[in-house]
Amino acid sequence: EWETIWKKQQQQEEKTEGNSINFDAIFQDVKCVMLQREVPEYVNLLVATEAKKRHIPILQDIGGEDRPISKRMLSLCDYIIPNETELVRLVRSFSSFKEESTNNMTKEDVVKYAKLLQSYGAKNVLVSRGKKGCLLLLSDAEIIEEKGFSVDDVIDETGAGDCFRAAFAVALLKGGRKS
Repeated sequence: EWETIWKKQQQQEEKTEGNSINFDAIFQDVKCVMLQREVPEYVNLLVATEAKKRHIPILQDIGGEDRPISKRMLSLCDYIIPNETELVRLVRSFSSFKEESTNNMTKEDVVKYAKLLQSYGAKNVLVSRGKKGCLLLLSDAEIIEEKGFSVDDVIDETGAGDCFRAAFAVALLKGGRKS
């Protein structure tokens, strides 16, 4: 369905060439783009396409809506950032892969699923693993793993993943180590 909407959007832009969106102005000071799954796919595709033309890093949060992501979208993004459950769900959307339990995923499981996701077009896959930390599988097959840490008094974990992705994006833009 999103492809039909995307094509209609492109046709509309061709008809209104003089009134088209000024993406150069929109992206003028943008250093990074973080996409969300709650946003319609055709909007994410449009933003990712324009960001890619300008060599702006694109990070895709996989949380939110449970819907397939296109291989085109995977190939546009520099970083795909799911948690363990989202990683398995995403891989399953591309194949007849049978979902296994994500309750006790090992590092090897995460690497296996991340490599499968890369085989469908993803470049770098950063998987958040809760208190087990995170694992980043880079496009050159390098694996970077960071251990998690415990917090004694968790009051509310709402937004923890968003904070994690934002911190990663900031560190990436500051030229910090991938770890």
